[in-house]
Amino acid sequence: MVNKGDKKKTGKLFSKKNDRLFIAAMLALPLLHFAVFTCYINISSLVMAFQDLDFTTNQEYFVGFGNFTRFFKEFTQVPSWKSAIKNSALYFPVTNFITLPLSLIAAYFLFRKVPLSGCYKIVFFFPSIISIVVLAMVYRNMLDPTTGPVCLLLKKLGMTDETVPLFLSDPKFAMPSVYFYAIWAGIGFNVVMLSGAIGRVPVEVMESARLDGVGLMRELFQIVTPIIWPTISTLFVFGAMTVFTQFMQPMILTPNGLGDTWTIAYLVVSKVQGGVDLYYSAALGLLFTAVGLPVVMGVKKLIENIFDVVET
Repeated sequence: MVNKGDKKKTGKLFSKKNDRLFIAAMLALPLLHFAVFTCYINISSLVMAFQDLDFTTNQEYFVGFGNFTRFFKEFTQVPSWKSAIKNSALYFPVTNFITLPLSLIAAYFLFRKVPLSGCYKIVFFFPSIISIVVLAMVYRNMLDPTTGPVCLLLKKLGMTDETVPLFLSDPKFAMPSVYFYAIWAGIGFNVVMLSGAIGRVPVEVMESARLDGVGLMRELFQIVTPIIWPTISTLFVFGAMTVFTQFMQPMILTPNGLGDTWTIAYLVVSKVQGGVDLYYSAALGLLFTAVGLPVVMGVKKLIENIFDVVET
């Protein structure tokens, strides 16, 4: 006959066993994802960076630093690489010195419930709730030289078919148009993040500031900004990363680099798409990761130092 003490011990054992099975089941998929998409793919790309493919025998062979020397030769001979580096570098000020401050001001005034804040919410949140592909196609259609509402408006204001700018094909306007799209799309994501951070600011702090006669802009920059600085610094680091990762926006808006809108990531992806330069693309990815990682970490360290100054 089984006594009550044995039943309790058995129940505890089964409970612990079930807990272990549950934890193992929950961890299995993330670990598999990490093993395949992080470890295997990255290690394979690292190996491919030092290889090439012989198309006659379909065999891989070791080329050492041949893929890297090919890039440095191309850099001096192919103009698109210089344009790509310049265009990518300009994403940093566009993202961090235009988009981020505008997002902070927009999120604050939405929090303060200014007149027509409901309409502003739709405008700001719209880019963050729909697919980037759909959003880019909407923007592209808006700038269409024949049927786009922007160009039709310019024609009504006196411009002709010959004088209306080709926003997404003329090199003078294409990249600024892409940056303008990046600002519009980026504000949506930033406003969502910053609105959540501002919503967690203690109400007592803001009420005491108002009692002391602090104005809106002073409240935003001297009281709210230091409190939500960790969120701002995170978005700033994300902005630094776009220098090396942004390719979707120009690829959708200006296919095949139309209007000289190449970026670093766009050129790398374009070489992957052909399927011919996979090994060269792996080398490019490794090279720009080696350059980009210390840059992003340096930006992160700089922001942390600024935060320490702001706190003191």
